[in-house]
Amino acid sequence: MYNISKQLIDECKSTNNEMYILMFDIDNFKKINDTYGHDIGDKVIIALAKEVLRCTRKSDISARWGGEEFLIMLTDTNKKGAKILAEKIRSKIEALHVNKVKFTVSIGLTSFYCSRDKSIDDTIKRADLALYEAKETGKNKVIYM
Repeated sequence: MYNISKQLIDECKSTNNEMYILMFDIDNFKKINDTYGHDIGDKVIIALAKEVLRCTRKSDISARWGGEEFLIMLTDTNKKGAKILAEKIRSKIEALHVNKVKFTVSIGLTSFYCSRDKSIDDTIKRADLALYEAKETGKNKVIYM
C-alpha cells in the first residue's frame, strides 16, 4: 500500500487530481467471532472483501489494513464520486448474509490534500478519525472529514 501510495501521490500532485481514502471496519466484529466462531468471522471477512472488489474499479487500490479493517485508495474521482462509492459499499455490505449472519461497516472518508498532506499517513490518520466518529455516532454510516 505504501509503495503504491507514493506513486499515486506523485501522480495526484503532478496532475492536480483528487485522491480519496476510505477506511472501514466491520461493526461489532468481536461479537461475531465470539458468538459464531472464528471460522464464520473469516467467512465474513472473505465475503466483505469480495463485495468490495465488485464495487470498486480496477484503478482503485483496496487492502486489508489489519484485522477487520480495510483501506481503499480512490484516484480519478471527485468528492461526490467518493461519497457515492462509500455509500454503495456500506449498503451492499449491510445486505450481505454469511451463514445467516448479518453485519455492517462504518466508513471514514477523506481526501488527500496535495497542498498540506506531507505523506499518505496524514490522510490515513484523518480517515481513521472519520471512521472513529462513524463508530461513536451509531455505526453503519459514512463520515467524511
